[in-house]
Amino acid sequence: MKLKKTPVRDIVCESSYIFTFIFPLALSMAVCSGIGVAGGLFGTVIACLLISIKKTRLIIPVFSAYLIVSETFRQYGASTTAAAVGFAGILMIAVALSGFDFKKVVFKPVLIAVMLASAISVTVLETTLYFGIGATGNTVGEMIESYRSLGFHPNWRGILYGTIVMVIMITYPRKFKKADSIVRAPFVALAATLVLNVFLNPADMASAIREIGTYSFAPSEILFPAFKGGFSLIGILTSGISLFVITAYSVSAEGNERSDYAVTGGANLFASFFMGAFIPFCSRNHKKISLAGIPAAVLTVVILFFFRDAIARIPVASCAVILIVGAWQSVRWGEIKKAFIDVPSLACLIAVTAFMLLFGAVRGMLFGALCSFLCSFLPSAKHFINDN
Repeated sequence: MKLKKTPVRDIVCESSYIFTFIFPLALSMAVCSGIGVAGGLFGTVIACLLISIKKTRLIIPVFSAYLIVSETFRQYGASTTAAAVGFAGILMIAVALSGFDFKKVVFKPVLIAVMLASAISVTVLETTLYFGIGATGNTVGEMIESYRSLGFHPNWRGILYGTIVMVIMITYPRKFKKADSIVRAPFVALAATLVLNVFLNPADMASAIREIGTYSFAPSEILFPAFKGGFSLIGILTSGISLFVITAYSVSAEGNERSDYAVTGGANLFASFFMGAFIPFCSRNHKKISLAGIPAAVLTVVILFFFRDAIARIPVASCAVILIVGAWQSVRWGEIKKAFIDVPSLACLIAVTAFMLLFGAVRGMLFGALCSFLCSFLPSAKHFINDN
């Protein structure tokens, strides 16, 4: 490995990009999933150190992994979630040691289905936080049924903040392209709604909306979540394999080198000891390492430790919309047409999308993995070689 020689100005710009890209996304995922801010801290730090900003275009696996972790946490709790993340890491390391080429079992129409289903699922599941409805559910079907039961009685201030986030995330990258290459739109949106919320909801008054709230980094709160509750073996196996599948795809699509699988697996194992889950950002698979991720990671720790009062005032509705808009912005619309190449491809697209929406991210990912493996032997699979 060679240290990448980069001018200080470029390192600062790259660090700013990494931090403002990862921090709002990881924080939003940690808060909206229920894992908590501490999970956002460790997920952000690990991702800052591993991410390659040249490859941030492929982030739909991040949202798919979020759905898996969120579903597992809500259904089984912290212990099973942490163990599943660790199990996924072990499987990643096993792939690295075996030298297995994961690309051989990837069937692109299945990935397109997972992409679409992930964006739809994030939208349906997080709309309750955007509107402040209070609906519950682990799958799209359960959440829609909860919406029907409760009715839509939104918190209009939360809708205001969420809509501001939506407008900024859509317009800012188009109107301020150079600025967006240094300070990303999600960070700008989160900061804008934080300032507005502090102004509209003074600290000495009861808040009219749900905020992130206070959080703790006490060792007793964040260390070894796997030893703080009961385990579900089924949950560990199914969620762990699901996380492995989407993480392995993320690595295979961008690098497919043994070291990438090993490093990503190690990151999963490390994160499993804390109240956080590794988010499968595209890892650094180029031989020259940049120092830009280190300042970004340090800045994350400084902000979360020393600016707790400010972080606590961030509206949860803003976090929800960051996930909703981010998921749709990650969809590769030009690839959808590739699923119409023949009947098996189209059948996979429809079946996997429907299955994931009906039965949730964990079972949907397992079903998609099975379909991908079986369809990878079809003649049409050759059309997608080196296109993942």
